[in-house]
Amino acid sequence: MIRTFREDDLPAVHAIYTDSVVWRYMGFGPTTTIEETRERHERMLGYQRDNGFTFWAVTLADTDELVGDCGLIPLEGVGPEVELGYRFGSAHWGKGYATEAAIACRDLGFDRYGLERIYVDVHPENERSQNVARKLGARLLGPAKHRGFDVVRFVIDRD
Repeated sequence: MIRTFREDDLPAVHAIYTDSVVWRYMGFGPTTTIEETRERHERMLGYQRDNGFTFWAVTLADTDELVGDCGLIPLEGVGPEVELGYRFGSAHWGKGYATEAAIACRDLGFDRYGLERIYVDVHPENERSQNVARKLGARLLGPAKHRGFDVVRFVIDRD
């Protein structure tokens, strides 16, 4: 399930945001305090206020356990281009959650928000995320910089 974050999600978000394994391909490190997690989380909520979209909570349908987040944000935090991103707790990798959530967010981007193009930036060594991008129908553009870090940039064009 994909839903808006709730205040009571903060402990689960903090568990994901402090997991160094989750962040090894992100270009910047995990948070260390609940205050840092709250600040990053508030930034995501700000994108919702400003643009109508953000990273949303991804939960298990049967338990509502928060397993990650996925969504759309302005590329590099500034836009005007839009990127699709996803991150999940390492205990939930390899189960198809990223692909399923990313497909739903891609479709929202095109159908609800009228986007013509969505970018997906992936760390060059993160083969699993590159595979998710390909499953979304993204085509490889090539090497790029994302907030100063090397990435492989993909693009999905509206059909």
